[in-house]
Amino acid sequence: MTSRAIDEVLRAGAASLTNSDTPMLDARVLMKYSLGLNDAALIARSKEMLVDEAAENFSALIKRRRNEEPVAYIIGEQEFWGLTFKVNERVLIPRPDSECLIEAVLARRPRDGDYKILDLGTGSGCLLCALLSEYQNSDGVGVDISIDALRIAAENSRKMGLDLRAQFVNSDWLSAIDGRWDIVIANPPYISDDDMKALPNSVAKYEPKGALAGGEDGLDPYREIMPQIVGALNASALAVFETGADQTEKLSTIIAKWLPDANRDIIFDLEGRPRAVLADMRTVNKKD
Repeated sequence: MTSRAIDEVLRAGAASLTNSDTPMLDARVLMKYSLGLNDAALIARSKEMLVDEAAENFSALIKRRRNEEPVAYIIGEQEFWGLTFKVNERVLIPRPDSECLIEAVLARRPRDGDYKILDLGTGSGCLLCALLSEYQNSDGVGVDISIDALRIAAENSRKMGLDLRAQFVNSDWLSAIDGRWDIVIANPPYISDDDMKALPNSVAKYEPKGALAGGEDGLDPYREIMPQIVGALNASALAVFETGADQTEKLSTIIAKWLPDANRDIIFDLEGRPRAVLADMRTVNKKD
């Protein structure tokens, strides 16, 4: 094999990613991962010749990406809220859009509070760990029905030094959970049957279906969660529920049935799309 400069191999790899919306970004991430370099080192060494073995390793990664495997699964990690989470095909890849849930909580509860936090459908643990990184006097529990997901979430919390404040419990929503909670955050499956059929291959082929499919209209998990959550909230609790952009009004109606006096609000993501419904019991408590 003829040796070529790193930047030449990088450009060729990017050019081959015709099914990616971000081919150069994908190729750069894979090259950095392949060579163990950061951004600055990749730029500094861009004219160096790539030895055959390194070129072959990079080519293998590019091939996986051409097969539409997500970059996060290829390199085994994804950043969320400035934290790096281990991920694989057993958990959903954390999305930047979900950071609006963290922002919504921070806007309504002071960081120095001592809260009990419950994360429903914790997956990689990204939402719970992000909250605990901000609320350093608080502790929390992440719930998931998947044992494999819980193992990854626990590993992530250990790596971040949060394991003394984070626990992870195998439970079908709140069925194995006791006590009352100050903050509840939830990102359950919410993709409708019709939308499941239209998912891009990078999602449909690789991400866990059990963490995606929410039934006919996508809201079946919330119909299970809401009756259970009523008795699990403290008097001044805050709950934030992620859902799809076209589901927020219907979800708000479901929430109103079970928490009729809560102050409800729609939370928007980075692109300005409806992303979550918030229910704040503190307003109710203040009225009493």
